[in-house]
Amino acid sequence: MLSIDDVLRTRFASTRLRPGYDRVDVSTLLDRVVDALETGGDVDVDAARLRQTRWREGYDMAEVDAFLDEVRVTLASPRTAEVLDDESATPVPWHEMVRHVLGTVLVGEPYDGDPRPVTPPRAVRASARHVTVARDGLTWRSRWLRPGRLAVADIAQVLTVRLEYNGTTSSVADFAFVLDHAGSVRLRVRLRRSTPQDLWEPLGVPVTRDRSTLGRPKDVRRRWPEAISWAHAYPIVATVLIAAASLLVVSVLDQLA
Repeated sequence: MLSIDDVLRTRFASTRLRPGYDRVDVSTLLDRVVDALETGGDVDVDAARLRQTRWREGYDMAEVDAFLDEVRVTLASPRTAEVLDDESATPVPWHEMVRHVLGTVLVGEPYDGDPRPVTPPRAVRASARHVTVARDGLTWRSRWLRPGRLAVADIAQVLTVRLEYNGTTSSVADFAFVLDHAGSVRLRVRLRRSTPQDLWEPLGVPVTRDRSTLGRPKDVRRRWPEAISWAHAYPIVATVLIAAASLLVVSVLDQLA
């Protein structure tokens, strides 16, 4: 029997120049398995679409198939889902529900965790290929090729976050947030398909996956504003504003000409 932690912590060997399963497809399927274990639902593993790769990096097919066999056994076993008691539910006024829906859509899910007493500074941005992990800490080069270092004593955990854009899993981006002991993001790392699964292992700190924000950038920003900019959280609105500003500038210059 597999637990949720077993699914979240599983790792597969990478393949290159030989057949493998697409990494995004495998990760998406495992996310559905975790959701099923949390809610007591079910997943049709056999119907899942796992595209094969050859020239780009993928996951070892034998290892994935063996793990999915364990998943099938687990999902076929009796499980208990948490069910809410409808009799104890308090009716919500319609205007409160409308305000909640609009706030959720436009602003994002509220963060219910403990508030941080001080707003942390903006987290450094870096790509995984510019990050070096060692037992004593991290070194990196930022977007602007500025070097940086963070000692392992200042690192509490590494949190992996998958952001979904346009509300679909077809447009996703994976990040790793390096958190300090105050819960602030000190370094945001953009992960690629070629990023090794065991990249953070030398640090010896917990590596977990965030499942509290539903993968929406605006929800992640509400919790870690130092890691996600406003334009990153609201790309459509930002694009519209930039386009409107550009048209305004062109109109002004045209009148001055």
